[in-house]
Amino acid sequence: MAQDAADAKLYPFPQRSAPVDRDPALVYAWDLYASYSSASKFHKDNNTNIRQFVILLIFLTSFLAVLADLRGPVEAWQWVERSLSGISPLNAIFTTPNAKQLLQVLLIVLPITTAAFLSFATQFSPLRAWIIYRVGAEDVRREIYLYRFHAGEDYSKPEQTEDDRRDILFQRLKAINNQVQQKESIPPVILQSNGEKPRWTPSLPRRIFMGLTAPFRWVLWHIYALWMQVITRKRPEHPIQTAAKKSEWAGRYHKDIDDGFKKITPLEYLAARVTPQRDWYVNKIAEDQNRIADWRILILSIGIVSAVLAAANFEPWIVVTTAASIAFSTHIQLNLIGSNYGLYHLTVSKLDAEIAHWQAMNDTERERKETAAHFVLSIENIIREESDIWEQQASQIQTETEQALIKGNDRRGATGT
Repeated sequence: MAQDAADAKLYPFPQRSAPVDRDPALVYAWDLYASYSSASKFHKDNNTNIRQFVILLIFLTSFLAVLADLRGPVEAWQWVERSLSGISPLNAIFTTPNAKQLLQVLLIVLPITTAAFLSFATQFSPLRAWIIYRVGAEDVRREIYLYRFHAGEDYSKPEQTEDDRRDILFQRLKAINNQVQQKESIPPVILQSNGEKPRWTPSLPRRIFMGLTAPFRWVLWHIYALWMQVITRKRPEHPIQTAAKKSEWAGRYHKDIDDGFKKITPLEYLAARVTPQRDWYVNKIAEDQNRIADWRILILSIGIVSAVLAAANFEPWIVVTTAASIAFSTHIQLNLIGSNYGLYHLTVSKLDAEIAHWQAMNDTERERKETAAHFVLSIENIIREESDIWEQQASQIQTETEQALIKGNDRRGATGT
C-alpha cells in the first residue's frame, strides 16, 4: 500500500485505471487527447451558441429598424391593438405612440447588447480555440499510432530501445502541448484533480444568477427532456449523468479490437482506426452536401420573396429579407457548412488508394515490419494533411464570420441611433 501511494505521487495524472501494466507514455497521451477533445467540444458549443444569438440580435435590430422607418405604420399598430384588445394590461403598451417609443429604445439597446455579447465571446470563447484544440487532439492521436507501430523517422531507428522511443513520445507530446498553448490566447483545458476534489467559492454575481435562474433552468430541462422523449421515445440523461458514463479512454473507435495500449497488427489497425475514420469522412461528405443544399435553397427562396416585394412596392421590407439572407449566410459560415465535403472527398480518395496498395501486396510483404510501419505512416500523414488544411480553412472562415458580425452590429447600431 505504501508503494502504491508513492507510485501515485510519481504519477501526477488522473488515474482512470492502474498504470502498472500499461505504458505510462500512452496513458499520458490518451489523457492529453481526451482533455483536448473535450475542450474543443466545450469551446465549439460556447462559440456557436453565443454567436448565433448575436446573429439573431442583429437580424432583430434590422427588423425593428424597418418598422421604425416605415411611414404611416398606423394600420399595423391598429391591428396589434385589435389583436390584444382582450388583454387590458397590454392595451396601453401597444398603442401607436408607446410602440414607436419602445422601438426607439430597442434600437438603442439592441446594438449595445450585441456588442456586449461579442466582447464577452472574444474574451471567454475565442473564435479559434475549439479549432486549435481539435487539431491538437488529432496530432496527439497521430503520435500514439506512430509510436505503437515504430513508424516515422522519430520512432523507427534500429538502435532505439523502448525507453528511447518512450522519451521521444514524451518530447513530441510536450512539443504539441506547447504549440497548442502558444498559438494564441486561448482558455486552458479542463484539468482534473489527482487528489481531493478542488473547492472554490462562486462569485457573488454567479450565486445571484444561479439563484434567480434555478427555477427556469429546471423547467427548461424538463421541457427539453419531454420533447426528446416524444421524438426518440427515450428520455435523455442529465448532462452530469452523461459525463459520468464517458468511456474510460477517449479516442478509440473500437475498444473491443484495440484498447489503445496493446500491440496490434496492421489488419487490426485497418479495422480499428482507418476504416472508422474513412466512414466518418464519407458520412460527413453526405451530411455537408445535403445541409449546404438546403440552406442555399432557403436563401434563394428569400431572394425570390425580395423580388416579389420589390414588384409590389414594398421596398422597405426588402431590408428585412436582405437581413434574413445575411443572417442565414453568417450561420452557414459560423458552422462551416459546405466548406468541408471537398476536402473530405479528396482525403477519402487518398485513403482508398493507400488501402488498395496495401491489400494488393502479398502476404510475405505485408508481414514485414518495415512495410507495416510505412503503411501506418502513410495513413497518418494523409489524415494529418487533411487536418492541416482544415485548420487553415476553418480559421479563415471563422475570422471572416467574426468580422462580419462586428460590421453588421456597427451598421445596425448606426441605423438605430
